[in-house]
Amino acid sequence: MKLLATISHHGLGHLAQAAPVLNSLRAQQPDLELTIWSGLSFEALQARVEGSFEHRHAAADIGLIMHDAMRVDLPASHLAFKAFHADWPQRIALEANWMRARAFDLVFSDVAYLPLAAAAHAEIDGIALCSLNWQDIAQAYLAQLPGMNLILQQIGDAYAAASVFLQPTPSMPMPQLPYRLTIPPISGQGSNRRRELIEKLALPTNCKLALIGFGGVAYAGKGRLPSIKDVVWLAPEDWQSRSLSDYGIVGGKSTAPAPFLPVSCTMEQPCCGESGKKLPRRGRFSLSTTKVRQAPSKCEARADMFSFKQAGLSFLDLLASCDVLITKVGYGSFVEATAHAVPVLYIDRPDWPETPYLTTWLCENGNAAVIEESDLFSPRLESQLREIWQQPSKPAIHADGAEQAARRLLAHQKPGQATGLK
Repeated sequence: MKLLATISHHGLGHLAQAAPVLNSLRAQQPDLELTIWSGLSFEALQARVEGSFEHRHAAADIGLIMHDAMRVDLPASHLAFKAFHADWPQRIALEANWMRARAFDLVFSDVAYLPLAAAAHAEIDGIALCSLNWQDIAQAYLAQLPGMNLILQQIGDAYAAASVFLQPTPSMPMPQLPYRLTIPPISGQGSNRRRELIEKLALPTNCKLALIGFGGVAYAGKGRLPSIKDVVWLAPEDWQSRSLSDYGIVGGKSTAPAPFLPVSCTMEQPCCGESGKKLPRRGRFSLSTTKVRQAPSKCEARADMFSFKQAGLSFLDLLASCDVLITKVGYGSFVEATAHAVPVLYIDRPDWPETPYLTTWLCENGNAAVIEESDLFSPRLESQLREIWQQPSKPAIHADGAEQAARRLLAHQKPGQATGLK
């Protein structure tokens, strides 16, 4: 099978869903020829996707433009959607021509919609998979803004063009999509390497490991994680020092509300098409990062905090080795923690359309409690941690949705292709 997989770059949650499917697919069909179209970096993809693949490093959708992991930049998101949908029919035709030239057998998307529209135009089967869709998300935040009615219709038409939309549990309802299929939860699997981690970081054997994970989008909350007896923090690099917030600096970065733009629609640098050829101008995108001030040279060193880099393990192995995950509402964080029987303290996101479905499922299937964002930097956090550790432990869920999704992809191969179906 020659597969095009397209993955939204809005954080790492879409990769957390798509990667187990691709890995299961490769296990069932080792000769898989895989191209990944995504604004995520090659390194981020390689950390989750097994085996070789070609990377088309470009935005396949907008997602939303974020101030940080918790806050949407509405004006910037509105502008980005309008730019992305300029000359929409021509963009679909352009991408369809690229797909035909590459002779893909199938397009799999989590959950970029432009590739699904282009696949339909090129008469290539398209399969979508996600716990959300960008039509519902954009509707919730941007529906009343100028020009969005047509854009929302175009997004809906693109999703409707898919042969099937796979909804891993827990998902938003999405009743407007015509071909929906609910599948079990999807999660990657990590290994418990706690003993190795304790030895490497020279930690007491009875310490509690608290993992900070906000889904791959920078977090600009102000404050300092409290020092708590026997608790050791494992955090992204930009959390290494939280003591300089009085200067508007967090982890060496400004906490001013500048938009977080992992991939923007400036249309300055061309994507590469077949054989490295540059696509015409309307297919161009460029990477951009928010400019930040440098922190003062002397930052606090904390004996109770270690970065992911210092730990030297994959995120899934860290998760499997820790005693609690502290995060925001999000599919990947919730399902991966529950699949490893790790308790979750989460910051609520009442404006996020997925929230009621994800939080209800989490509380039914895992050990969890909601906290206020301010609690994260307050002495109150200690009692909240102690309380969740005293809950009766629930067993890890069985998350085999990736295997079911992979079998669905194999079933959509062209006639005459070997399926390798197990």
